[in-house]
Amino acid sequence: MRKLLTVLGVVVLVVYVSAMVMPVSFSQEKQATSEKAVSKNTSGEIVSVDPSTGTIKIKYFSDDARTKSEELTLSTASETVIAKNGTKITISDLTAGSKVYVEYSVGKEGKNTVNKILVEGNEAGM
Repeated sequence: MRKLLTVLGVVVLVVYVSAMVMPVSFSQEKQATSEKAVSKNTSGEIVSVDPSTGTIKIKYFSDDARTKSEELTLSTASETVIAKNGTKITISDLTAGSKVYVEYSVGKEGKNTVNKILVEGNEAGM
């Protein structure tokens, strides 16, 4: 009888500890998921390029009717791919007025980091 009570006490203790730990680990998992970057893309026109800081600013239409435009500042990273006509180029090769397609990630702090920039091919000065 004593053995049975000891085993039952251990089982109750294990269930109690498990119930206390599980909500904590679930909330940590949910928090980590919400901190992941969100991937987005857009097309627009380059307004400015700053190779020294690795940033570009583009103007894009923010509505389906293409009547409202907004500007978006994007930061490049060492792994950012920039290409024109299938050829890899650098941020220094970008010029204001060029039409671009951009894939970027919005980090938890709201920073826009470019993954890929594709430049349309027939721009003057390119």
